[in-house]
Amino acid sequence: MKAGIKAVLIYIVYFIFMLLVQPFFELIGQYSLLIDIFFMVIIAFTFLTEFFSGTIVKYMIEFSKSLFIIFYFVASLNSGIIDISMENVSIIVNLRFFLLMLVLINLIGMAKTVLSAINFLHEKSEKE
Repeated sequence: MKAGIKAVLIYIVYFIFMLLVQPFFELIGQYSLLIDIFFMVIIAFTFLTEFFSGTIVKYMIEFSKSLFIIFYFVASLNSGIIDISMENVSIIVNLRFFLLMLVLINLIGMAKTVLSAINFLHEKSEKE
């Protein structure tokens, strides 16, 4: 029940996000499929994480989620360089620093997940 509610809340956030970016859709039109894929995968990870809470599988899913986010942003942001062309104007945006921060934050999240899994197994072995 709790997993389903969290997944529905994330879908509502996705729906509101799509309504807010509707005026800018011609600028991000090429990225709309990537945005859809990202939100659907995050919804699935959220549901699975909550569904398997209290087990070691939860930590494996959280680790996979962080790994997915790293690879997703590296692939979708073309390693940090975005080139947008409209009519006679070409804009090149360098997002490498932003991408580096995203990767580092997710690496810290992965380390936290591994340490949490070790703590979970330690507490479980102490109870037995």
